[in-house]
Amino acid sequence: QGLHSWKLDAEEEPKALPGEYSGLAIHPEGKLAFSGSRKEVQIWNVESAEEAGSLPGHAKNVTCLAMHGTLLATGGEDSVVKLWTIKP
Repeated sequence: QGLHSWKLDAEEEPKALPGEYSGLAIHPEGKLAFSGSRKEVQIWNVESAEEAGSLPGHAKNVTCLAMHGTLLATGGEDSVVKLWTIKP
């Protein structure tokens, strides 16, 4: 359960991101991951597999995420699409 991240060219164990998610997006630089859950978006440090913050703002569960360059789009059960500029 949860998300697992690993480098294909490394011989280390996968790192697990705890929890359950309804969506996932990866920043183009590969250093940050964004997951949808409940009424906010969790921000994850891919390298350490630790939560790096969150983006609150949806009134209901976040159900979809998409990255395009530094723009993150999130949508939820509240019928709202939010656009976030991500600067790692």
